[in-house]
Amino acid sequence: MLLITLISCNDAVDYAKKKFKYASIKRKFSRSAKNCELQNKNNLHHCARWNYLTSEEFSETVMDGINRLNPPLKNSESFFELGVRTGAAIQVILRNRKNLSFSGSDFSEEAINVARKTFPENADNFVVQDMTKKHDKIKDNTYDHVFSFGALGMYLKKTDMIKAIREAVRITKPGGSLLFTHFVEPNGERVDSILYKVEISFWQKELPQYGVEDIKIEVMKHQGDRHQIFCRKK
Repeated sequence: MLLITLISCNDAVDYAKKKFKYASIKRKFSRSAKNCELQNKNNLHHCARWNYLTSEEFSETVMDGINRLNPPLKNSESFFELGVRTGAAIQVILRNRKNLSFSGSDFSEEAINVARKTFPENADNFVVQDMTKKHDKIKDNTYDHVFSFGALGMYLKKTDMIKAIREAVRITKPGGSLLFTHFVEPNGERVDSILYKVEISFWQKELPQYGVEDIKIEVMKHQGDRHQIFCRKK
């Protein structure tokens, strides 16, 4: 009984620490977005705390993932980004593809405000929304592709990652591709704002249950030991 009590107490302490860190991360992202200077749009990624990368490195990181999608993201298609932050990844994608329809959500109102100002003609496409919750205004099978650059893999606990992935699959069209980035295994060294480390083997076993196939897990460019997950909706 004493052992069970100690384990329960340790779990509670660990949960409290992660919850505190989550709140701290949210404040940091909101603060960065609030202080964003839109005059220099080449550094929009700095406003989303990607400031450890140059503009060129950030673009290469994003497009390395986009160019590996199966099926690929083509001109005139649609995509949605969960945890869109300031829209920095979208900005990179639009430089490399034409006539795309895009939308995104983020838990930070300040970040969404920056995204709306960056893409004024598409301002209504950006919403303040927790990615683990159902996006009620989005119907099933709406987008050709769905992504999450960093957000899903960085500051969610494992059970919430699963909720967000299920929501991503729901809004993706059958046959559409999905991409989730910045997962770190338990023995990974680069942690930064990542709350939970997750074994690659867990996703290899878990993801097929969500209605996806062609699952690939690969190391990211310019991101040390962080991984990105590719899959396709059945």
